[in-house]
Amino acid sequence: MRVRQQTQPRRAAYVVEAAMVISMVVLFLFGIFEYGRYIFCMQVTENAAREGARMAIAHTHDKTADEIMQRVRQKLAGVDRMMTGVDIKLTGIIMRPKDPSEVPGTPLSDWTQAAPTDGIAIEISGSYRPILPTLILMPATIPISVRTVMYSEGN
Repeated sequence: MRVRQQTQPRRAAYVVEAAMVISMVVLFLFGIFEYGRYIFCMQVTENAAREGARMAIAHTHDKTADEIMQRVRQKLAGVDRMMTGVDIKLTGIIMRPKDPSEVPGTPLSDWTQAAPTDGIAIEISGSYRPILPTLILMPATIPISVRTVMYSEGN
């Protein structure tokens, strides 16, 4: 007759295995959260630059640069608090030269003087700050630079 040996429950092994799996899942979830937050920040920054350029091309003579910058900051909707060193630039750019001495891509001295063949650009740059960079092995800051150029409708 066979005697059956009873096995002791391995509760300690289950606890250790569960702790390892749960910690990996939590790190994975934090990574997904942080990546989604970064993509959100990029998307809102791109939209703010686009809205600022749209306002600048439509209002070259009745809006000031400060009003356009204020509109861009309004469209950033607080996302600029997720970044450090946010810089917004408004420039006019020669897109199609009128004479051979002009070089495409050269900035204009005054964005309000942009001709219909020139572009008006809004550039937003800064550094994104992750919430828990050391926990998910990310750098402390990630540079973001967005530039939108649209053809001028003025002059």
